[in-house]
Amino acid sequence: MTKKPNVLLITTDQQRFDTISALGNSKIKTPNLDDLVKKGVVFTRAYSSCPECVPARITIKTGMPPWQSGSTNNGEKINQNSETLMSVLAKNGYHTQAIGKMHFVPTRAKFGFKEMWLSEEVPEKVKDDEFLTELYKKGYSHAEEPHGMRSFLYYIPQVSQLPEKMHTTAWTGRKTVEYLNKRKRLKQPFFLWTSFIKPHPPFDPPVPFNSMYNPLDMELPIQEKDAAKNYTFWNYCQNRYKWMESNRNDVFLQTQKAFYYACISFVDKQLGLILSTLKKNGQLKNTVIIFTADHGEYLGDHFCFGKRGFQDSAARVPFIISYPAYLPKNTRIDMPVGHADIMPTVLDLCNVSHNKPQYGLTLIPKIKNHLSAERKYFYAQYNRKGYAVYMCMDSSWKYIFDVAGRREILYNFLKDPAEIKNLAGNSAYKKEKSRLKTELIKHFKEQGNHEAIKGNNFRPYYNKNYKRYKKLSSLNNHAKDGRLFQFALWTKRNADMWGSIF
Repeated sequence: MTKKPNVLLITTDQQRFDTISALGNSKIKTPNLDDLVKKGVVFTRAYSSCPECVPARITIKTGMPPWQSGSTNNGEKINQNSETLMSVLAKNGYHTQAIGKMHFVPTRAKFGFKEMWLSEEVPEKVKDDEFLTELYKKGYSHAEEPHGMRSFLYYIPQVSQLPEKMHTTAWTGRKTVEYLNKRKRLKQPFFLWTSFIKPHPPFDPPVPFNSMYNPLDMELPIQEKDAAKNYTFWNYCQNRYKWMESNRNDVFLQTQKAFYYACISFVDKQLGLILSTLKKNGQLKNTVIIFTADHGEYLGDHFCFGKRGFQDSAARVPFIISYPAYLPKNTRIDMPVGHADIMPTVLDLCNVSHNKPQYGLTLIPKIKNHLSAERKYFYAQYNRKGYAVYMCMDSSWKYIFDVAGRREILYNFLKDPAEIKNLAGNSAYKKEKSRLKTELIKHFKEQGNHEAIKGNNFRPYYNKNYKRYKKLSSLNNHAKDGRLFQFALWTKRNADMWGSIF
């Protein structure tokens, strides 16, 4: 490669690993993702090392896991002058552009981007958000919840308040096409991060996507008996504050999945427009395309909703790299990978030297040379201290530790891909549990994550909310305690209704 390639990083929010037709889901329609799969390399065991919006994106842009970056949840930010994938590429001649949801803190921090066209979930001001600004200019200010209504409707399937052409998904696709057309005659290579808000809840596809799927055709979630025996603090908490701890029936869950799939198919339509624009402009041959998501979505699996967990439903994500001019097509690799691998992989493909040590791996040697797995273990952490959940997995086993409940979870996901049987308390699997736990503690020690460990064990912390949420999750009541009240900040009527989890 002599000419530096363009890079198009496409991310969705809260898209599960099992939502692409070409990868085995016969219920969902994703023709353009299917095409990308055929023309690219799919890493079938890709995971979020911190399954929440802000820290996942920080790992993508810095190449650092949460215990290195210092961001383990949505409330923790990093220094605006931190070195990022965008800043390194900008120093090496790239034009860097953000489109869609970045979820940066603060909102307009650039982190190496030259330009940003934003469509965020809940920006505080209209002027901070290009999508809202355009929406208001075109006479849609009456749509107070343009991304769907949250609070008590957070997980209730709903039709968008906006027509298809004005929806954030269409806007993000349209602005991406606009950018590609703007760059087609320019010699300077670009790094473009296109980030869709959806299928993050609320699941609000516009007409006609709202009727794309028949709910009765949807498969029911994984619903094992005594699922709560394997709950972490965050499973209890999310179910309560997202209003989903009770009153669920099969038809509701099927309708929910139908609307979730509709949101993904709507994104897929935009992907088709983006890919056709690249081809029409002659940019496709010299553009690296990476498609992934920040984390997954339980979607009723194990009677849970949301992310913030390490079962595959919540933490495993799609991960596709397409660059047909240099990389093989229609290839599957099952080595565990994560967001920290994106930065070194992109820099490798762009032939950009980077002297600082990288936590992640460049995936190019694995792709090109079919080497044996270079990564034996994959490590992850969500949140910190008494709210932390840790994970370590290898090619067959997954170990999870919940600090709040002092709960250990062990899955053999090769034999139990639905992750139903917790084998942590079974003496027959003591060796496997001990091996993964020891490896996780050892890794945290080597990484300097002393907040998580004490001696040869996990550091104990007290979580004042654990028993409270565990109790609330089992009550079918009308109390406000533990529930999320989250309304649009940019409207005066709703600005004072913002609620807190705790």
